[in-house]
Amino acid sequence: MTRTWSLQLLRSYYQNAYKEQFTDAENFPISVGQAEYLLGILRQFKLSRVMQLGAGYSTLALGFWASQEDAEIVSYADGAYWRDFMSGMVEEAFGSGTAAKIDFRPLSRVSEAEPDGSFDLALVGQGPSKNKRIEDIPWIVSSIREGGFALFDDFSSRTRFANQVTRAALASGCQSVQWAEPDAYRTFGVARRGAVQ
Repeated sequence: MTRTWSLQLLRSYYQNAYKEQFTDAENFPISVGQAEYLLGILRQFKLSRVMQLGAGYSTLALGFWASQEDAEIVSYADGAYWRDFMSGMVEEAFGSGTAAKIDFRPLSRVSEAEPDGSFDLALVGQGPSKNKRIEDIPWIVSSIREGGFALFDDFSSRTRFANQVTRAALASGCQSVQWAEPDAYRTFGVARRGAVQ
């Protein structure tokens, strides 16, 4: 029997499989409100190609979306164990067809890959460190198409990081950066590259 998922059930599924992350304030997963906001952008703008930096509950939210849409996801994640763990969770939840839509790659190779400017959206988590992610912003922006989005997860917990993300994104070709609060838990920095289509 196929299970019917909601974002809330997926968060519980993830929490039961990986309880440690829910006690780590620095690496706490995105909230259900953030997941709804993310899927809202994907659907509203009919996006189909996503790059993710840092895998976790957000990967399951993207899997939920990909199970219903024609989608391609490249997910950069720490360590072979973690990539296998997340791939297994996606396959268990949604089947091999959806799991095949997610290409897991080593996070250490993020800035080694040639940015091709073809992604509709980049979802950027904080790890391995906020400073490293800020250094990667020119590469991240070069990886998304004109009119595409970059969502920066929870960099506004300290104003210094929010200001650095905003400056780096604008200097790298984004037309604007706005800080959205989908719920009371976390924020997203929402940047849009170049001219809007």
